[in-house]
Amino acid sequence: MLHELANAASTVCPLAKAPALSDTPAMTAVQESLAKQVLRWPAVRRIEFVEELLASVEGFATPEIQAAWDNEIGARVKEIRAGRAEGIPAEEVMAEARQRLHEARRLSSTRRQRTH
Repeated sequence: MLHELANAASTVCPLAKAPALSDTPAMTAVQESLAKQVLRWPAVRRIEFVEELLASVEGFATPEIQAAWDNEIGARVKEIRAGRAEGIPAEEVMAEARQRLHEARRLSSTRRQRTH
């Protein structure tokens, strides 16, 4: 099913394959400047800002992509209810996500330091 999602994203939504705006030097500079400013804000304000940004792209998924996600979610729920799969506790998922995010940030910071 995940393969279907990837196909849907790449065939239905050409933006998924388009180069990111941050690939341009000017956009990268703006993004870095904005990030520095936002990271000085209190945590509550940063969270509100992120929620606003996420809400601005909520409708991005095409009907085909949304249908593929709905099918994937439905299939996973059926597997768990039938006992063919086990869910992972939210605490574990969040801990792993935080660890991966921390590692990605560390690697990203290391790459930036090597290029500047």
